[in-house]
Amino acid sequence: MNQLHDILGCILAGGRSSRFGRDKARALLHGRPLLLHAADALRPLCPAVVAVADRAGKYDDLQVEALVDLQPGRGPLAGLEAALLQAQARYGERAWVLLAPCDTVGVPAEWLLQLRDSLQPGDAAAAFRDLAAPVDAKALGWEPLPLLVAAAALPAVQQALATGQTALWRLLEALPARAVARPGAWPERVRRLDRPEELQALHEAQPVRQDLPVALQRWSPRGALPADDWLAIEEPLEIRVEYGQVGRRRRATIGVVLRTPGHEAELVAGLLWGEAAIGHGDDVLEVSLSTGELPVVTARLRPGLAFDPKRLSRHLVTTAACGACGSPLLDAALPKGRGQLHGLGPAVAWSVLAGLPAQLRALQTTFDRTGGLHAAGLFSAAGEPVLAREDIGRHNALDKLVGHLVLTQQLGPPGVLVLSGRIGYELVQKAAMAGLPLLVGVGAPTSLAVDLADRAGMTLVGFVRGGCGNVYTSPWRVI
Repeated sequence: MNQLHDILGCILAGGRSSRFGRDKARALLHGRPLLLHAADALRPLCPAVVAVADRAGKYDDLQVEALVDLQPGRGPLAGLEAALLQAQARYGERAWVLLAPCDTVGVPAEWLLQLRDSLQPGDAAAAFRDLAAPVDAKALGWEPLPLLVAAAALPAVQQALATGQTALWRLLEALPARAVARPGAWPERVRRLDRPEELQALHEAQPVRQDLPVALQRWSPRGALPADDWLAIEEPLEIRVEYGQVGRRRRATIGVVLRTPGHEAELVAGLLWGEAAIGHGDDVLEVSLSTGELPVVTARLRPGLAFDPKRLSRHLVTTAACGACGSPLLDAALPKGRGQLHGLGPAVAWSVLAGLPAQLRALQTTFDRTGGLHAAGLFSAAGEPVLAREDIGRHNALDKLVGHLVLTQQLGPPGVLVLSGRIGYELVQKAAMAGLPLLVGVGAPTSLAVDLADRAGMTLVGFVRGGCGNVYTSPWRVI
């Protein structure tokens, strides 16, 4: 078997495609550029992964090294030449290149593993191995897909380029049958994306994951039973904008939002449009997403477009819908020594908790007249109302309640916090910082809200309606 360190993973990034209309490598599928989907498939199999591109550093923002195509415009065969030269320089004459186009998705990982593990010592004479590409690949509109190519094949590749060839499949046609393995056809889920509408169809056929399963206690007047449910995924996303004239481009972070994954390009475009930062769809050249501990989406605006990041970032931080989203330090939600509620009371009877949303609704005097306000209410363990505040923003209502307790020096004895709507991460964070260990809401919590409540030692209760509800974390406070 060939050694792992002998194989260089290489992505044919291409560039601006005439049929696709823009750089395929940066096109988003389920919130990640196609380039990173290919890199994800290659990295478990190869010690290093690179992409062939028209310039060095092109994909530094995606943390993928770019090899410069020595013969730009000469197609994938020229890209293969660059990869073979790099593999030879790194690993010597016995090196191999595992080649993958960035526009082919859905290739089973086990097939790539089988392809790599098929190598035998001294196997370099068989220059190409193609796993499961159909025999009539070109007739079907397919180029060969993932290929293992020996460094020893470099002279043959260079000779083909010298005769004017650009396509890999023409070189494969000239090889002996023993050099190309074709055990079967590609499965239906493998796709090659040539046009934007094909990418959109794949988005619709394979939507990004937006919910997660959770185990909980489901309470009713008859008591508690274990149950399973689903949580909407809530994750932070940093938004950046690249703007300015060619040669003087700048990049600015305009805010961090909490969102459900998916359609990040649409999220940023809609935000920029709503703030009058763009006046036409063509003002946005492309949108890329890089993932990591904090995912970052970057919108690149056309050169010459007037853009003031300070105006937009100030507005983002103060919006009523955002709450803590404006802080880039989302991981510092619970500073050392604060927001830790483990072991802190009170324990409250379910019969009391189940009636608190109705009590809060009775305290919403402005809602009675307008029908358009959220509320936050504080109650004692016996169900007695302490304080209630209303606002058009859920976060603002809670901030007002906590602010009153701070200004009147009443933060101290823990009570029960009741919210009128959905329970997001920011609301859990605010409650924990205020030392409120039991949070009840009439709506659903998000995945991030449940995670933070669990870390803080908070009892989180959602969907409290008609005497029933779900206890997601620290159920010992519910009796």
